[in-house]
Amino acid sequence: MLYALQFAGFADPLKVCCGYHVNFDHIWCGNKGKVNDSVVYGASCKDPSVFISWDGVHHSQAANQWVADHTQNGSLTDPPIPVTQACRRM
Repeated sequence: MLYALQFAGFADPLKVCCGYHVNFDHIWCGNKGKVNDSVVYGASCKDPSVFISWDGVHHSQAANQWVADHTQNGSLTDPPIPVTQACRRM
């Protein structure tokens, strides 16, 4: 599934977009901290449309939209049935 999300236009699915996360230094979104004696600010995302996770807890709007679209068109169900046909009588 993670591989499929990269093909859907998302960046590395396991990375968060908000904050400063370099090596083992983490400054969470909206906070300031020191890294190598320099003050670093955990800024918000420059392009949240390519990230799945906003801050490691909350999904981005782009991720929520991807799930909603694929739920409605049926591609996340087995067998794949769009929502518009899921309750039809045969």
